[in-house]
Amino acid sequence: MLFTGASQSPDADPEAFNPDYKPVVAELPPLIEMKTGEEEEEILFKERCKMFRFDNSISNWKERGLGELKILFHKGMNLHRVVMRREQVFKVCANHLITKDMNLLPNSDKSWMYVANNKSDGEAEVEKLSVKFKTPQIANQFKEIWDTCRHGS
Repeated sequence: MLFTGASQSPDADPEAFNPDYKPVVAELPPLIEMKTGEEEEEILFKERCKMFRFDNSISNWKERGLGELKILFHKGMNLHRVVMRREQVFKVCANHLITKDMNLLPNSDKSWMYVANNKSDGEAEVEKLSVKFKTPQIANQFKEIWDTCRHGS
């Protein structure tokens, strides 16, 4: 027979073959607790969105990432900040404080634009960012919480 072992005879019962599949790894390594730096902060807002940044060199918006945007409040330091991680890879694409002079400007009924001192790539860099949500209701909820944070800090 084609593609069969030489030891099998043509009249052998194919259901009599019982392979033994053993796991490659005998036991899994212990779970590692991941520290994100958000453990001492309270989540005020958490929704999935798409973030864009404005690239001045080509005068166009570039996608920064798709993931969960969080507005966090640190009680000890009395600070509000925005943190966004990309889905699946969890790379930080936004990490900045919300200050009193940061205004949200409407970009559409589902998106807001603002300028922030973003520290997602390590060093602080002034960037024009835009966030787009699934529905106008989520975008309005984001605006309300943003304004509350802005006036509270």
